[in-house]
Amino acid sequence: GRDVVVVKFSPSLAVISSVTVGDHGGVHVEGWAVAVHPSGDIYVTGKSSGNPSVTPDPADALLLKFNSGLVLQASVTFNGSGNGHDSGYELATALDGNIIVAGETHGTDADVWIAKFNTSLALISSATFNSGSTETARGVAIDASGSIYVVGRTSAGVSGNDFLMLKYDQNLAFLSSRTFNGAANGNDEATDLALDAAANLLLSAQTDFFPGVDGGDIAIYKFSPSLVFVSSAGHSTGIEEGGAAVAVGVAPDVYAVGYSFTGTSDEVHTIRRSLASSAGGGPVTFDFTGNFAGSGALIASNPPQTDVARHVLVDTQTAGGPFIYASFI
Repeated sequence: GRDVVVVKFSPSLAVISSVTVGDHGGVHVEGWAVAVHPSGDIYVTGKSSGNPSVTPDPADALLLKFNSGLVLQASVTFNGSGNGHDSGYELATALDGNIIVAGETHGTDADVWIAKFNTSLALISSATFNSGSTETARGVAIDASGSIYVVGRTSAGVSGNDFLMLKYDQNLAFLSSRTFNGAANGNDEATDLALDAAANLLLSAQTDFFPGVDGGDIAIYKFSPSLVFVSSAGHSTGIEEGGAAVAVGVAPDVYAVGYSFTGTSDEVHTIRRSLASSAGGGPVTFDFTGNFAGSGALIASNPPQTDVARHVLVDTQTAGGPFIYASFI
């Protein structure tokens, strides 16, 4: 089966240490996201005990804790009330030091699942969101007041999936929700979430941003803390593309990673967009400033394989930066 692998690198990308967690009580385990706690401990979420031959995959959500030396300290799984497919897809550290995990849980259909664990991995509270359709969470972020934002998709759209945004207080009490239908009235999915300095939501997306152009596009959408749409921008080379993750760099830059399909293979694609305030301090808009992927080219394996970016991190602290790191498969 599959294993969770966590690797620690130096700033120069030299391998310091690594650890593998395999077959955690079932057929396989998968790691979907990692976060470093202010204490230095490392948390990984994903799923465990899945059986790929069964649909839906009857997995349990998984949360792992490692110390800074990558020694496993604790692990826990979560099985929802529907005893179906449960998975953690993203996590973040709350202001009180607890761990917030967002993903999905299956009963009759998929619902958004969000849970709070303490640093010993004891479950404090959890919540689900079910609009009567199929929903899943792909990104989570926490603002300076402790409010928790979750983004993903819902099948409640007019003709396909729509973006889904949810807002909770620090105790996981539901505050508000918003769906958003993209330009082509087709399948739209928010794949990741970052907050800017004003706690605006920046969503990376897989959507047909430019209707009539072949395939999907990489896009970034901006919403206010009250989930009101502010602006958006997309990028297309006229081929199939999709956004996977987003990160905020040195203001006003925002970076998104995803993939571009060349017709031979999928290739990692990184784009940068700058946030520019209009004259008079008006609404913030996105201005496309070009590609950024090393020399500006797509990143592809040789010979061509499927190369899809999953996460992006912007290092604004190291001299000579900012440096942009992308993980991909």
